[in-house]
Amino acid sequence: MIRIAVLTAAEHDWSHGPNFSQIINGCTEERARTAGMKFIPSSVAPLCDDARVTAIWTPDPARTKVVAKALDIPWAMCRSDDAVGKVDAVLSSDDSCEQWEDRNASWAMPYIAAGTPAFLDKPLSHSTREAFEVVDLAREKSAPILSCSGFRFSETVRSQRRNMETL
Repeated sequence: MIRIAVLTAAEHDWSHGPNFSQIINGCTEERARTAGMKFIPSSVAPLCDDARVTAIWTPDPARTKVVAKALDIPWAMCRSDDAVGKVDAVLSSDDSCEQWEDRNASWAMPYIAAGTPAFLDKPLSHSTREAFEVVDLAREKSAPILSCSGFRFSETVRSQRRNMETL
């Protein structure tokens, strides 16, 4: 079983961290709504049998507990680095850039330093310097990292791009 820690702002019903957790662990509509999250219909069943979100952290301890309970995550962490050395992967997803700017990388750095594979949701960083620090540390510690966006595959975005070409 691959144990995943999720580090997230989780302050909105559409926050990526709880949404990723919902998809990975599975969730009923009732549990999602109870936690103030949007329900993802394809997430009723867990994504796979060999991976689970086993730890979650948000800057708000009360919110962390609510999300953990709703998504059957056994560990509502008190600190973002509590699971270093205790999980097999980390997913750092901060989609509230105004309040927690530059946190994806800083939240994940202790895990990367321990050699833990990490997914850093977009943006990897708001600064080139920090992005290089993440990549350099990942190389040094042989920790696989991934940061990406799927927006370019969205038909809405693609159609807008085609419209821009006609302007």
